[in-house]
Amino acid sequence: MLTEATKQFVLEHIDDDPALLLLQRHRYPDVDVPFAVTQIEGRRKARAKLPELSATPDFEFPPQLNLEQASSEHTALFKASRYTLGKDIIDITGGLGIDSLYMSRHAKSVTYIERNPELFCIASDNFKSLGISNIRCICGDCAEILAKEDIKGDLIYADPARRDSNNRKIVSLSDCTPDITAMMGLLLDKAPQVLIKASPMLDIKSAERTLGKVVETAVLAVRNECKELLFLCGEEGERRTVCADIRSDRTCEIFCPTEEELLTAPQYSDTVGRYIYDPNSAISKARFTGAVAIHYALPLLHPNSRLCTGDMLTEDFPGRIFEVCDTIQLTAKEIRKVLPLGKANIVCRNFPQSTAELHRLLKVSEGGDDFIFATTLKNGKKCGILCRKVQKPLYKST
Repeated sequence: MLTEATKQFVLEHIDDDPALLLLQRHRYPDVDVPFAVTQIEGRRKARAKLPELSATPDFEFPPQLNLEQASSEHTALFKASRYTLGKDIIDITGGLGIDSLYMSRHAKSVTYIERNPELFCIASDNFKSLGISNIRCICGDCAEILAKEDIKGDLIYADPARRDSNNRKIVSLSDCTPDITAMMGLLLDKAPQVLIKASPMLDIKSAERTLGKVVETAVLAVRNECKELLFLCGEEGERRTVCADIRSDRTCEIFCPTEEELLTAPQYSDTVGRYIYDPNSAISKARFTGAVAIHYALPLLHPNSRLCTGDMLTEDFPGRIFEVCDTIQLTAKEIRKVLPLGKANIVCRNFPQSTAELHRLLKVSEGGDDFIFATTLKNGKKCGILCRKVQKPLYKST
């Protein structure tokens, strides 16, 4: 347990070598040193993923694997603010309780269900120590509990485990535990809406066909790295797909294409404009590059390059924006002329060589402020686009 002595030990040794602390455990007779080391390692790993909780002395962290499987603070906040306001929520795969915790701040009530007794104890103790009073905790198998008990809610949240009995990662929804596809009838009998978190590696269209009754799909990225797919299922609702890229300051770029934008063919440019627009990873995952080009009236460089261009600055574009310095041939001789320091960030889009291969062939080290997009233009010409990133204003918070 997180005794006062343990909390003080963690605070004093947060930057020390865990292996050395374990070797010197005899020096701390009043502290469960292995447990304290688990807390130290958990707080270190959670600094980026769970910044608020990693700075909370009363929050107990689980073993590393359970922490890896938990939602991040950024995605938990998105789900809580978008789907749970004023509702009675049933979290049937509670885990460490990160989603339940943040949902409780927006929801009327949360029922937390977890079958792992150790995780259940950690999460329920954390809820108490943090003073959260609107979470009801139940330990057991969610399918059995929902079938036997008179539990009803406005929304059921499910984050099925994506590892098999040999601890190997799995992607398919039907292979996860529990099998949400087999439970959908029971879940919709208990709540009018079901929100399912899935692997970012899952094929979106295939998952939507498998689940059925999907009214909203959300593709979540954090700092331009795709992290989660969310499928909101129910009998009623306007069908749409939302792409969200959550930044480190908790602001969020959101793109939700209209039906017209999805059906309209984008334009293509014969030349590289003053700016290059690189859609964020959520948009790329959803295959909405054409729709975002239509929405912002920006032509694409090539059907397969996933890059937009233009001569006017569009600051609210959901992705990275670069100001073009030059269009160059990708040869070592040309690179020496434009990059005397031999340093740049290379990004390959619809190009025969990989980023690593080009760094080696061009003798360019990674880093610095310069970017080179190695890509193919509309006319089939291979080229490099030398550019620098444009700093964008803050976006609306979720």
